[in-house]
Amino acid sequence: TAFSPYLYELVYPEPDRFPSGGQYVAEPAQLATVNNTIHGVPGHTVGEYRALWRPGQIIGAAQYTETPVAVERVEYVSPGDSLYRQTMTAAYITVGTMNERDIMYEVGDESDRAWFKSPMHSGLYDRHGPRNPGDPVRRTDNSIRFVQPAWFDNNTPAGYGALHASVDTTPFRAYRNGVLFGTATRPQVIANVGPELATYRFEVDLIRNADWWPTSTAGHTAWTFTSAAPPAGETVVLPLLKASYDVDLDLTNTAPHPRDARIPATLDLRVAHQNEAQAPAVAGARVWISYDDGETWEPRPVRDLGDGQYRSFLNQPDPAETSGFVSLRIEAWDADDNRIEQEITRAWRLPAR
Repeated sequence: TAFSPYLYELVYPEPDRFPSGGQYVAEPAQLATVNNTIHGVPGHTVGEYRALWRPGQIIGAAQYTETPVAVERVEYVSPGDSLYRQTMTAAYITVGTMNERDIMYEVGDESDRAWFKSPMHSGLYDRHGPRNPGDPVRRTDNSIRFVQPAWFDNNTPAGYGALHASVDTTPFRAYRNGVLFGTATRPQVIANVGPELATYRFEVDLIRNADWWPTSTAGHTAWTFTSAAPPAGETVVLPLLKASYDVDLDLTNTAPHPRDARIPATLDLRVAHQNEAQAPAVAGARVWISYDDGETWEPRPVRDLGDGQYRSFLNQPDPAETSGFVSLRIEAWDADDNRIEQEITRAWRLPAR
């Protein structure tokens, strides 16, 4: 079937009565609009489906469909009390799965969503709205819970995806006051620790090896934070920081050629704590870039735009003198010195010259 730049995913419930069997008219002004872009290697196909739940429904059904990448599509969905979750798989049938957060739409809603847009990275599945409580990193008494998906994107709220052992490795390490106390093959630990104030550092490496995944091929993320036991029986969300990125890329995750760029190349960085964490303001950030897959790093100037928003100004070397990709490293911290360090290998592709 030929790819269509438009998609309708509609439901017309008739509560408290038998269906009328009548006809319905899909007027875009009475629907919600999702502007979807699917990034990737031209010629590759991904899988997609949008699950639907009605009130009181436990299981949502959806149909898997193959879709090309490097495409844009306008999608219309029904507003109201239907709960949706769209999913994309980077390869057949469950490899590289990414999910949007569960969502209900209102009439006239319009949102933008980018699938597999670089740079992708490790992150935090914190709470976002009443319909998607999430699983933030938290502590009850002496027990710390860190159970996170492997992959995150830069949408708002962030999409999330599980590792697939055929292409992914995600080793995890946990430290307390510099002493290793836990390891795992994925970013998950539930551990009992001492009640006193201590400094913790959680690290995850993220590696994907697949021909259809040329960008965001590897990463390293470290969260450093302090914590002591909360009052007995209380649960607190811990002050871990999360980062997301916005850079001008085309549908193949390639930066524009300098002659085509309307403004100097920039990277926008957004830093925030987990939602509901009691923590001071974000206090600063640094950015480095590499053109040799992380062998050497170059610091880049950063402008503080306020409220955890930063803009870094990039240079544009001749791709012939590089690996053909930009790798990225950031560090950010708050006023209590809680920190995130994140490194992404081959974060995006440089244009050919």
